[in-house]
Amino acid sequence: MDPVRDALYDRLKADATLMALTADGDVYHQRAPQNAQFPLIVFQRLSAVDEYTFKLTGRMLNALWLAKGIARGDSATPAEQLAARIDVVLADASLTITGHDLMWLRRESTVDYLEPDGAESFHHCGGLYRLRTSAA
Repeated sequence: MDPVRDALYDRLKADATLMALTADGDVYHQRAPQNAQFPLIVFQRLSAVDEYTFKLTGRMLNALWLAKGIARGDSATPAEQLAARIDVVLADASLTITGHDLMWLRRESTVDYLEPDGAESFHHCGGLYRLRTSAA
C-alpha cells in the first residue's frame, strides 16, 4: 500500500461531517464500485515526482492528488458541498505518513465538470491538492 494514500484516506474517512454528506459513508480510491450510492467521494494521485537536494538525506516527494465529490442527477449541489468540506478537511491538514514528514498539503486548483452518460448526469466537484514530504 501507498502510505500517502493511506494517510489521505484516513483523514477523509475520519471526518464525520464529510461522511454524513455521502450516501454510504465511504471514500473510494480511483474508482467507486458499480453499485456505489451517490453522492460519493473519489480520490487519486495524478502525479508524483521525487526531488533530491544537496543538504537533505533521502528524497522529497512532490505529489498532486485529486479529491472530488460526485453527484448523480440534475443538481451539482451535493458534489459542491462535498468539495467544500473536502477542502476544509485537507487544506493544511496534519497527516501522519509512514516514512515521510509532511511539509504541506494545499489545494492548487478546483475541479468542476459535468459528465453526461446517456440520460444521466454526473457532477464532479473537488480540488487538486499539492502534497510535499521529506524523508522521515
